[in-house]
Amino acid sequence: MDWLTFFSNLVKALAWPGAVLAIAFRFKREIGAILSDTLKFRYKDFELQFGRKMEILRAEAEEANLPPLEAEPERPSGHRVPEPPQELIYFRKLVDVAPQAAVMEAWRAVEHAAREAAARLGLPVGRTITEVVRELKTSGRMDPGLIGILDNLRALRNSVAHVGKVDLPVEGAREYVVVAFQLIGALRKIK
Repeated sequence: MDWLTFFSNLVKALAWPGAVLAIAFRFKREIGAILSDTLKFRYKDFELQFGRKMEILRAEAEEANLPPLEAEPERPSGHRVPEPPQELIYFRKLVDVAPQAAVMEAWRAVEHAAREAAARLGLPVGRTITEVVRELKTSGRMDPGLIGILDNLRALRNSVAHVGKVDLPVEGAREYVVVAFQLIGALRKIK
């Protein structure tokens, strides 16, 4: 093979990839806009799924009669109503700044409360939260409605954790935190 044949074959082999790269370079803004819209659609779809799942979770929480966040009754006028616990104040601020982080941290607080409840019941506290939930289920000492809420909170947390960087709706994250803290209150009452 002489150098002219080699050069001719090389040009033939690189013609299509080169043309594609040249077109991509020429229309990079347009291609970027198309890809950006596609990614936003995926994220919007996630927001819709998260919102729907939160509606289901909210209905389950109402059905299970979870304790309200501020268990303190309202006082007659002239008396100061106590502020919510520092932990809840922290989460309310975190939701406004970083809703995704608030969901992740609220789930960690639920995990901790579930482990404490299992330990109080004398159940083995497994390595994973799945094992802890399984022990709580089989013990029969935890309301099945609470188990369902716990499972759904975990599923929502997992979807947030695995979707990557996304603009989670603040209101949805706020509702997640409220239900998580209501569940924590119920878990702390298990003896």
